[in-house]
Amino acid sequence: MSCTLHPGISAACPLEFSYHGIVHSIIAPILYYRGLQKVSASRAAVLGYLEPVCAILLSMVFLDEMPGHNSLLGGALILCSGYMTIRSGHKGGI
Repeated sequence: MSCTLHPGISAACPLEFSYHGIVHSIIAPILYYRGLQKVSASRAAVLGYLEPVCAILLSMVFLDEMPGHNSLLGGALILCSGYMTIRSGHKGGI
């Protein structure tokens, strides 16, 4: 059984939608907040900043896309600032 979302696009109705709703609305936030309990705020922020960098890398691998110069520069700045933040934490700062 499948339901039609739009002409030409179909999905397995209630079970698949329920599965995605449970995983994305319940399980993911629980794991996120448990992780925040175990990681300091500065390191959690650095991990959050890495999300766009990972998205760019995954788009290069799976979608065969090449990022522009601004994206590469931004990714490099994010990686450098994350490294500096984590490095300063070793000196007792953060």
